[in-house]
Amino acid sequence: MRPVEPEDAVVLAALADDVELSGLLGGRTLPTSRHRAGTDDHSVGADCVDLVIDVAPHGVVGRLTVHEADGWRFRYGIGLRRGYRGQGIGAPAVGQILSTYFRDLGYETAEVEVRADNVASLRFHAGLGFEVVGRRRAAVLIGGRHHDVVLLELSADRWRATATEAMLSR
Repeated sequence: MRPVEPEDAVVLAALADDVELSGLLGGRTLPTSRHRAGTDDHSVGADCVDLVIDVAPHGVVGRLTVHEADGWRFRYGIGLRRGYRGQGIGAPAVGQILSTYFRDLGYETAEVEVRADNVASLRFHAGLGFEVVGRRRAAVLIGGRHHDVVLLELSADRWRATATEAMLSR
């Protein structure tokens, strides 16, 4: 993963037009423990990131954003281009974010919202240890239709207990 660059605009516009990937917001580059060291600044957005998932030789195949972060919990979104979903690309990207926020930055809870009809994403997040904690009815309007959104959470303790060795060693 890398920070979004101006030349990514065309691919990101295509991702934004994909109705299955609604809800991604902007941010900054991936924070580090050094970024937070010696500061008590836990204001909302202090650790927000906006990254592209760049896979050689294909180039940018997706986007991952942390669009809310308050020092205790963070909310993220991930989207992959059609043809790259279900190919094992998302898990390492999310794993890196979870490792950074839980291990390096000391966050306690990760949240993600998934459209209720996006069964693949719900399965994906359940496989990472996320648990359903709520549902917002008619929360998203796409193409003139309202869709429910499922809220999933993962605690740092659960992540440490279920994360693979590869995720913990990053």
